[in-house]
Amino acid sequence: MNKSRQIKYAAGLVFVGVATIGTLKLLKEINNFKSKNDDNAIFSGKSIKFDDEVFEDKSYGVMYGGLEIDLSNALPSEEDMNLCVTGRKSGIQITVPDNWNVKAEGVAEKSGVSVLTEYDETDTEAPKLFINYDIKYSGMEIMYSSTEE
Repeated sequence: MNKSRQIKYAAGLVFVGVATIGTLKLLKEINNFKSKNDDNAIFSGKSIKFDDEVFEDKSYGVMYGGLEIDLSNALPSEEDMNLCVTGRKSGIQITVPDNWNVKAEGVAEKSGVSVLTEYDETDTEAPKLFINYDIKYSGMEIMYSSTEE
């Protein structure tokens, strides 16, 4: 085998090795991601809508895709509610009823978060929803249902 061919062969082996390691790393990340959430959208889009259903604590994840969570017709739980959202390289939209008291906080690494809802600590009458997020390289918008119209 001549020297040029040996170099090409070695370069090909290195490429295959790097691609295999990268794929295995991504698969491990996806499996770890899936285990942390109630429901996931990976390499796809997902629309979740609560129509006349009581909303209780949920966690959703999206990786390389889009996630729409529509709670505008959801019924509130009698307890404070929690919604946990994890996103990686994705777009997330959350719509909540106008009369809910919504507090959103979390980690947004190299991401954009638009919170168009309000939280009033003194309001003890309105249902309380706490949105906890952990997003990287993603965009997220949280709004009241009347904002969408």
